[in-house]
Amino acid sequence: MNTFFHRDSPGSSRTRLFMKGRVEIRLVLSLPETRMTLFSPHYCFSVIFHCMMPAAEHREQTDYLRERAAVIIILMENTKSHNNQHREILQKLSNSPKALICLMSEQKGTKTWGNDIKYKIGLRDRNQTELQELLISVIRTCLQECNSAPTFCLEESSELAKRCGFRVDEDSEECQEGKTGALELMELLKRDDISQIKTKLLPCQGKLWQEWSSKNKQLYRLYGEVEQTKSKIQQEMKLIRSQQRETSLDFIKAVCKNLNSKHNTKKAYFVRWLGVCLDVLFLEELSEVTQQYYKQLSDVHCLIQKREITDDLRKKQKELQTLSEKVDAVLCGLEHIMREMGQIYEAWAERPGEMPAEVSDLPAVAADLLISGHPLELMDGDAAHVPLTWIESVF
Repeated sequence: MNTFFHRDSPGSSRTRLFMKGRVEIRLVLSLPETRMTLFSPHYCFSVIFHCMMPAAEHREQTDYLRERAAVIIILMENTKSHNNQHREILQKLSNSPKALICLMSEQKGTKTWGNDIKYKIGLRDRNQTELQELLISVIRTCLQECNSAPTFCLEESSELAKRCGFRVDEDSEECQEGKTGALELMELLKRDDISQIKTKLLPCQGKLWQEWSSKNKQLYRLYGEVEQTKSKIQQEMKLIRSQQRETSLDFIKAVCKNLNSKHNTKKAYFVRWLGVCLDVLFLEELSEVTQQYYKQLSDVHCLIQKREITDDLRKKQKELQTLSEKVDAVLCGLEHIMREMGQIYEAWAERPGEMPAEVSDLPAVAADLLISGHPLELMDGDAAHVPLTWIESVF
């Protein structure tokens, strides 16, 4: 994505890449302990709308930003030439409860009105550094007077965009079909407890895959009765593959139904919506468990630094392992679904004559996703094994 930087900002470019009327939206994370803290002393995300246009020529964008922005900044030149349209826009902004900053190119000094959240700042005889510091101070003051910036969700913003006369991409038929497919999958996931979803719907990975990988390594570390041990390990590996073949394919079939769409746009929307829905479903649980994990990890490190192996250390290490398993249980995304496809395919590849048609199509589905820009996992770090049969079939 090409990003437009104002020529007087750090890291700026003199070349303007956006056309007139295009609204740039930029996310800024404020960090208390760094110089990035401009408008808030706390951790927060700020959304900055930058509209490169004459306001009178683009009323839709102006109306949208007027409703969404907490602080509105206008650059005004040659105020004597303003017509009725310009005066109407300025009157609406002046009467609005939102903070307003007018940068007057032909005036000097700074004036306030309207409960100290309306500013006129003269640019004449000001250098860039002085203006930058003043703007930061004024914006911070406006946000404090307004009890900080309001929050809003994207769905509400899309409704506002429609009222302002914009076409919303999400209303397209392909996007709605992709969203519907993702929501149908979410209904399948919501039938189970969040911590049990991967175990029930994606069972071929996790413990089964890790046990198979461990047995495979043991084949190359034989000792004692070599042939007898080798035969026993191979039988155990076949049993694990048999267990993988017995798992239900309903969830993977539902995923592939959407991924096999002939419309690439619909398929792309489905993948995006699936990622968003999975994040929403698992986010709260994942955040809570992750915080517990890192707190426990910190405690373990403190005990290790004492260079003493105590019962308390052993206990906390076991609790840390349990928390690690909980984190893995509530960590689910497209990569885990593709990993499941790979394990299903490898399990059935040992019996190619009995392989269902849906399973034989899985490498083609993964290849399409790879071509579309989604990464293919070469090795699961927990299992420490490369599924060569699956990867060769995909490529």
